[in-house]
Amino acid sequence: MTLGDSKTASGQWQPTLLNTLNSVSGEKWEWYNGGVAGATVASARASIATILAAIPYTSDPHVEVLTQWGANDVATNPVQVTWEADYLAIIDAVSAKWPQAKVRISLPWRRGFDAQCDTLATWIGNVVAARPGVAFVADDERDWLENGDNGATRTSDGVHPNAAGLVVESAVKLTAMGY
Repeated sequence: MTLGDSKTASGQWQPTLLNTLNSVSGEKWEWYNGGVAGATVASARASIATILAAIPYTSDPHVEVLTQWGANDVATNPVQVTWEADYLAIIDAVSAKWPQAKVRISLPWRRGFDAQCDTLATWIGNVVAARPGVAFVADDERDWLENGDNGATRTSDGVHPNAAGLVVESAVKLTAMGY
């Protein structure tokens, strides 16, 4: 499943990831989108029970949750302890419904907010360290989305991936999942 802000809610990169994942794994994967445009970690925590209630339970041992928040958070200057606690509460809610789930967290990037994205990357490191074996860093948008050109070749607006960025996004998330 995917959880996050508009980068997730758009549902543009997930079908490519799903098709590739089904092909390379030899298994039948399903995808559920829990993205909410404009979401921050705080707003996601406030609505996570509702978001997760809409996604069916599975006892399948392979539950992968790709999370992608932060692009909206960087403009709000959140308080570290609150932001980390909110992210941990989201992970805990996922774990309560799917104890076998692996939560893979994207490190965000947004044009004009490089320092803030670096800060969130550090905070995400703290979140991952607090939930060993459950939370993992998935991909780093500061590398693949920024692409050394301030997002000119892989974004449509300095935040959201364009067609070229969507191809890369699917590939980096597939790699993060171990395929």
